[in-house]
Amino acid sequence: MCSLGLEVARTRGARNSPAMDASPAMDVAPLLVLAGSVGVLVCAHVVLVIRLARLRPRWHALAAFFVPPLAPYWGWTRGSRALSVVWILSLFTYAGAFAAAST
Repeated sequence: MCSLGLEVARTRGARNSPAMDASPAMDVAPLLVLAGSVGVLVCAHVVLVIRLARLRPRWHALAAFFVPPLAPYWGWTRGSRALSVVWILSLFTYAGAFAAAST
């Protein structure tokens, strides 16, 4: 809400309105976590697909590119366990940040 709207709310006596309680930093924090987690998720996905493309069968990389949940599964079975864990954790972080940002 703009500062003029806050001044009008103050002059009309709106003390406990949601606009008065919400700080701009609390609005930005979930969005920053959302952007960071989706960035980590995309990077982990691309690295997993590249690693899968180096191994046989190579069609796993193509399938994992178009069906994203296959990337951490096949990455785990092919030895990229840490990267698969990063992918899964960033997905859960993204889901939580999305839920927090949408409320």
